[in-house]
Amino acid sequence: MKRSGIIAGTWMSIRGFKRRLLIACVALLQGSILAENAAARDWSAPTGWTIAEATSGCGTVVKFEGTGNTELAIFLDIDGTVLLTAINDNWTSEEGKLYNLSFVIGTHVFNGNSVGYAREGKRGFLTKFGSGFLDELAAGNALHVLLGTTTVDSLTLKGSQAVVAQVRKCALYIKGVRTAEDQAKSRLANIPVDPFAGNTGTPATLTLPAGGGVAANSSPKVIIGPEWLAKPNVNQFKQYYPELADRSDKTGEAIIQCAVKADGALQSCTIISETPEEYGFGAAAIGLSGFFRLKPVAKGGQKVEGGTVQLPISFHH
Repeated sequence: MKRSGIIAGTWMSIRGFKRRLLIACVALLQGSILAENAAARDWSAPTGWTIAEATSGCGTVVKFEGTGNTELAIFLDIDGTVLLTAINDNWTSEEGKLYNLSFVIGTHVFNGNSVGYAREGKRGFLTKFGSGFLDELAAGNALHVLLGTTTVDSLTLKGSQAVVAQVRKCALYIKGVRTAEDQAKSRLANIPVDPFAGNTGTPATLTLPAGGGVAANSSPKVIIGPEWLAKPNVNQFKQYYPELADRSDKTGEAIIQCAVKADGALQSCTIISETPEEYGFGAAAIGLSGFFRLKPVAKGGQKVEGGTVQLPISFHH
């Protein structure tokens, strides 16, 4: 059989390992794992599976009927880490203890240490994998978990290909959201909380255009023919190229719509369309949006602040 090593050893302390997995996987099992933004997207999944967003990635959970009613949860962090937890009514694993489990999918065997834990009367284990685990999970028909020569459980993977594709797409979307937030924080880092402190200003009068209309340099509702000061470079495009599409040698395109800030930066982007849909090109486009910047004043002297712009982005090798 082919063997693939699980990420083990000193990669994380047991305490840190448990904390991260408990936050991601246990919360997912309780159905409370949501992104920081209240408008979490609805990610479709095959019957029996549930997909949800978290602040640092996306996860899926499935429950199996049978002895002990095993619950399986898999979480994909935006850094590529895969976290897995399984719990069962009948298991007696001890919380915090290490167990040398083997995970068999088809001809692949993943070996390494898992950490035991307990929740609401159920016991199970927590395990960390590299991104290659998801490839086998998507292609496999069943997941067999072994403790030595003893079978811990054998779980069907019906629908796993579609689930993995959606989880990856979801995680890429969350990565784009986090990147945009980080870039916004970086741009605002040097702006004082109150730039007017200590400056009383001078009296002024406001003159409106004749008839009380809007000034000629007011913000346009939709920006046509945008003039760009900055666009993402080749390396940035490579960074955000959807992982599944890259492995499948797929090209695609997406159209996103964004609001424009006073400095020409984009914010609050949404996906208008993406082709093909299942590879994550829309989420990748949102991730790239942080690298675009318009000229603050458009043609004809109109300010871009408060306007919206539609941005088509093509992805190709």
